[in-house]
Amino acid sequence: TEGIVSPKFGLVLGPWAKTEFYFNAGTGFHSNDARGTVTTVDPGTGLAAQPTPFLVRSRGAEVGVRTKPGKDVTSTLSAFVLDFDSEIVFVGDAGTTEASRPSRRIGFEYTLHARVLPWLFLDLDAAYTHARFTTDDPDAPGRYIPGATEGVVSAGLSFDKVWGGWFGGVKVRYFGPRPLIADNSVRSGARAPVSMRLG
Repeated sequence: TEGIVSPKFGLVLGPWAKTEFYFNAGTGFHSNDARGTVTTVDPGTGLAAQPTPFLVRSRGAEVGVRTKPGKDVTSTLSAFVLDFDSEIVFVGDAGTTEASRPSRRIGFEYTLHARVLPWLFLDLDAAYTHARFTTDDPDAPGRYIPGATEGVVSAGLSFDKVWGGWFGGVKVRYFGPRPLIADNSVRSGARAPVSMRLG
């Protein structure tokens, strides 16, 4: 068993002209693979292995502005920073994850939720993150975090209770390129899956 205390603080100023400003800061955590916290032998080599911590501390803060110009529109823009004492990295050759170096993410996020027509709704979420290790590793040169997607967008239109009770929608999610190794010499392609529903 292991425990961790995660204090948080939030402050909201406003609203003025249906707009408010906010600031949040605090600590949190992520958990590592439980197998790594009890292992004493590397299964690949048979050599002694150092167990990984079960709970890893994170520290973060965000500042943003939220506005609601009308009852049918809400928009938010925020900037954030997030530090981890140890990053979890996927190891493709082993098909598992492992604890890695400390990391920092700096980015922004924008959201828009609006009723376009009495029966039609728009949802838009977009974010960009600059993610890097904060220390060097001679065995894996470079500070890019493998698998850390830089840009993501989700946009959708949905309708409800039209033409005798029909509902449905369409959503596009965009996942931008990401580094696959720490020196950023190999990157993934972008992906944009589309989902639809009708009932």
